[in-house]
Amino acid sequence: MGWAYPDGWKALRNPHLRMNLLHQLHTIAERKDGHADPALVKETVNLLFDQADFATEPGAEIGNALFDINEGRAVFRLAQAVLKATQGSLQHAVRPIDWAAVQTLSLSACALLVRKGVAHLAEDGALAEAPPYNER
Repeated sequence: MGWAYPDGWKALRNPHLRMNLLHQLHTIAERKDGHADPALVKETVNLLFDQADFATEPGAEIGNALFDINEGRAVFRLAQAVLKATQGSLQHAVRPIDWAAVQTLSLSACALLVRKGVAHLAEDGALAEAPPYNER
């Protein structure tokens, strides 16, 4: 079994990074307790700052994992909120009000990015069109 990406993702150099980003955005946005789980914060920091360059400028990942400047700005705003929430270090506790901003921006970015489809597991390993996110 392999991952199947939407046909439109063929233009991206790193569709797997986009898939991971969408998963992370969804995970953050779906948490109902309003608290920043340290493991989730660490995963988010790793994805946004270590695996990719989402925080330097809004257009840094266009063509790699993002399609356009609107997606770039949405993820850039999220990265800036994560920086503020963590105060630039994983050693600081994240205040609920700062995490609420991260969750709101994650939901907004996720809603924007899913318009281009989402990846799914292909049982036969074929790269088939993924169903729209809201039809899952």
